[in-house]
Amino acid sequence: MVREYYENGSASAVELACDKQCTVLDGRTWAGQLSMMKDSIVFIDEGNEFVMSDEFAQTIQNTDNYYVIVTREGIPSLLYSVEEIYERILKCRYEKGDPNGQPIRQSRHIRPL
Repeated sequence: MVREYYENGSASAVELACDKQCTVLDGRTWAGQLSMMKDSIVFIDEGNEFVMSDEFAQTIQNTDNYYVIVTREGIPSLLYSVEEIYERILKCRYEKGDPNGQPIRQSRHIRPL
């Protein structure tokens, strides 16, 4: 959907509203594409085999991007945290805390898949 938005604009029927640059990473030229992405939210769709490589895992560690990887497979070379992702969504929704006045805590539970 992000790619559709950038390729077709309003004709895509997709509305993208974000304070950060959103982009898509895919294909055999992923490393070159990634080298041009700075301070972005990078979406990677299922079927991009490069996400399973150690090269990809090492490369993204040295960037300032946020990655959204859509896959049903485990990626053993990457760490992730379901709680942290969930809490970041909450933090965006309720910047000063949850609707009941409770502050959002930041999770530090990183688990390999």
